[in-house]
Amino acid sequence: MEYKLSQKHEYEGKTYETIKYNIESLAGNDYSDVTREYLNEGNVPLMLSYNTEVVIRLIARSAKIPVEVLKSLPIKDYCGLVQQAVNFLNA
Repeated sequence: MEYKLSQKHEYEGKTYETIKYNIESLAGNDYSDVTREYLNEGNVPLMLSYNTEVVIRLIARSAKIPVEVLKSLPIKDYCGLVQQAVNFLNA
């Protein structure tokens, strides 16, 4: 999958115009690992399949980029990217 950013985004010297990720390549173990990380940080387990923090971590894992890159995106792109992944996961 690919998400085209609304504008170029720079993070630690690297410029991103798109976020390419392959969420289809992930398995249940990846989802469990990401969920465990999230909960181990003391977060509350509310509807994890729709939780933006869990979804953004899945995207980062499948894109093989640090989650901080995605968290630094402008809000419009962050939400659009999460929505694209949620739509895929719920299809």
